[in-house]
Amino acid sequence: MPDLKTELERLNPAQREAVTYAGPGPLLVLAGPGSGKTHVITRRVRYLTEVMHVPPEKILVLTFTKDAATSMEARYRKEISAKEHSNPQKTVNFGTIHSIFYHLLLHSISLPKDHLLSEIEKKKVFLRLLERLLPEANFMEKNNFAMDLISAISYYKNTGKKNEAVRSLTPFLQECFDELFEAYESMRKKAGKLDFDDMLADCKRLLSKDDVLREYWQSQFEHILIDEFQDVNPAQYEVMKLLSAPPHNLFAVGDDDQSIYGFRGANPRVMQDFAKEYHAKQVTLNVNYRC
Repeated sequence: MPDLKTELERLNPAQREAVTYAGPGPLLVLAGPGSGKTHVITRRVRYLTEVMHVPPEKILVLTFTKDAATSMEARYRKEISAKEHSNPQKTVNFGTIHSIFYHLLLHSISLPKDHLLSEIEKKKVFLRLLERLLPEANFMEKNNFAMDLISAISYYKNTGKKNEAVRSLTPFLQECFDELFEAYESMRKKAGKLDFDDMLADCKRLLSKDDVLREYWQSQFEHILIDEFQDVNPAQYEVMKLLSAPPHNLFAVGDDDQSIYGFRGANPRVMQDFAKEYHAKQVTLNVNYRC
């Protein structure tokens, strides 16, 4: 296993400051392309477990894609000894935002079998609805309208901003949006289904209203590290806040000049809100190792 002290000495000053942040409380790491943010996150996890002696199972690392979560976990596991990850019940939690929220729901409420609504099933629902409203339209037109509606509803559920959600739709779909949304929600609930965006809303509702449940999940994660923080949308941010108990040991890493999930309501302003709301210390990784 690489010696952590040696690894820390190899970091540049800004990276080392971020990795060794003693807290308590939140840290916002501004990390541009090629600044070694993944390197910093994995070293931070090691610092928490090896120096600050945080139990690994009390650490949650969130990112946006399954590939990114798997890659980061593999990099971390490669560095630690077999002894440290021999007990599967005592290991760091790596996952996507949706997978963690899904895990939370599964362990908090009763869900019916096959409860997740796939994108294909979702599109079929809208195609049936559009067949009734636009019987003269061809399949490709209805298919495109269905995809547009799925994107608009996802944006609406993640931000609560209906006017912005429908702005890109055709005038006809804008006029029918409320009717289509209500019909979709009715069919979804009647079938006992959830979609990915519902997971966020349900997590927020559960954690907001159930003090015992919120305190339980807060006790599970003493430190939360979030990768690609610029891609967090307001709904996701609210759930993350609910998962974090004082002193709010949140380690958020992101590039405020880059956001790829705008269609789901991601807003780099969340980073500014985070800094102001928590009076978070900030560290800027300003060395580009790709150049």
